[in-house]
Amino acid sequence: MTDLSSYGTMTDNGWDLANIDTKHRLVLPGGECDYNLLLTMTKLTWIIQRWLPSMISATFWSKGRVELKFGNCNEVGEVAVFVDGTEVEKSKPNVEVTSAVINVDEGSNLTIRADNRAIIKLFDINIECGNVFLTLKVV
Repeated sequence: MTDLSSYGTMTDNGWDLANIDTKHRLVLPGGECDYNLLLTMTKLTWIIQRWLPSMISATFWSKGRVELKFGNCNEVGEVAVFVDGTEVEKSKPNVEVTSAVINVDEGSNLTIRADNRAIIKLFDINIECGNVFLTLKVV
């Protein structure tokens, strides 16, 4: 089992984090949504306007299965999960947990995308791919 509970270990395990501001737009398990940032956003709407849609993604090296629990830290916007460009699940607002179970093939791309208002919150992710089991641990 490999722990994916930090940005470093996610990158080491093949996740592409280049298209996201990890400080403001991605909250890993054990991390809390930044409510000071959210309060600032409601007062200063220009912060939202400068954000672009952003995402994290991984490409699979074998057939497998992904169990994902995610959400959106913000009251507005959406976080969506895509496999090979096809949307498979969309978040509910206010950090409510959304679940998805996804079967992937070798070469499949899993993308978790936030629109220009959303903040991705990962609660839990378990990946079984080939003989490898990866998990984001909730601490």
